Amino acid sequence: MDITFVANEIDFMDSDRYSIHFSPLQGYTDRIYRNAFAHYFGGVEVYYTPFIRVEKGALRKRDLRDIEPETNTVADLIPQILPGSADEFRLLTDAVGGKGYRQIDINLGCPFPMIAGKHKGAGMLLYPAQVAEVLAPIAEYPEIQFSLKMRLGWENASECMVLVELLNALRLSRIALHARTGKQQYKGHPDLEAFQGFYELCQHPLYYNGDIESLSDIRQILTRFPLLKGVFIGRGLLSSPLLAKEFKGNETFLPEQRMSIYFAFHEELFSAYSQVLKKFLFITIGVLSVILGIIGIFVPGLPTTPFILLSSWLFYKSSKRLHDRLHRSPLGKYIRRYESRQGMSLTGKFISIACMW
Repeated sequence: MDITFVANEIDFMDSDRYSIHFSPLQGYTDRIYRNAFAHYFGGVEVYYTPFIRVEKGALRKRDLRDIEPETNTVADLIPQILPGSADEFRLLTDAVGGKGYRQIDINLGCPFPMIAGKHKGAGMLLYPAQVAEVLAPIAEYPEIQFSLKMRLGWENASECMVLVELLNALRLSRIALHARTGKQQYKGHPDLEAFQGFYELCQHPLYYNGDIESLSDIRQILTRFPLLKGVFIGRGLLSSPLLAKEFKGNETFLPEQRMSIYFAFHEELFSAYSQVLKKFLFITIGVLSVILGIIGIFVPGLPTTPFILLSSWLFYKSSKRLHDRLHRSPLGKYIRRYESRQGMSLTGKFISIACMW
């Protein structure tokens, strides 16, 4: 797409010194959204996945599907993990590292009560000993660069100051600090004074996060905290997708240009999510068809073969794993008989007639 632009009227800042990172949002910034965003908007140096967590002793499959390297096209993607213990840290790191990733972000910032109530995310910040235990395995993975996303604390902003010495001693590539407490969630205003205290003591590359919605917000933060390496933006990039591009390129897009890009972006999202929904519907109907086919084995008048054939076709269009599993199962004989034009077996005919009588 050929895009022209006009010079930005905001005072020039050396944007090359700073980087924009796309802060992940659960339920929004999945691989489809990230890929489309990078293609149409750009300006973001690093993307992060929504956190990957452990449930009932195992990793959620949908989290792992979201980080598959072959389905992610953004230039720099860092999976984010949500450990609650040292064992969970190792389990998550092994799984992510096993997919070839050599950068992992650790979430100590999720403010939602269901997560924080389990002493995970921002809820862990109230317990320095647990933070030390959970982060200790960093030393066991020298081949992986770890970063940290956190809040000022859970109950009050002083909690991050208790942790700063511990964090400085760890091997971290960066820290992103959201200038709110966990209990605030996204209410109220970021506490820049508390952020200043951490900023002055932190020895790692530091990034600001919290309520950045415009170019002037970015410039005000970087002017007040010039030693930052950049900013993390989440909700601000959802509402103003060209914000990073405007900052990094010192450019502003005309209204008609914005509309053209937005339209193309949403068209791609609609198409991609439609395919996901179609796959889900095919799998659901395929499973129901298998159930009806099994019932048809025992209930006279209800056919089995048509339902099994329908399931085979639906799975072929939506899930190779389910398609192959169906063909390998005892139900696969109905498909093979149909393909070889054998129809119903003689035994099956006798049983069906006997049941009808």
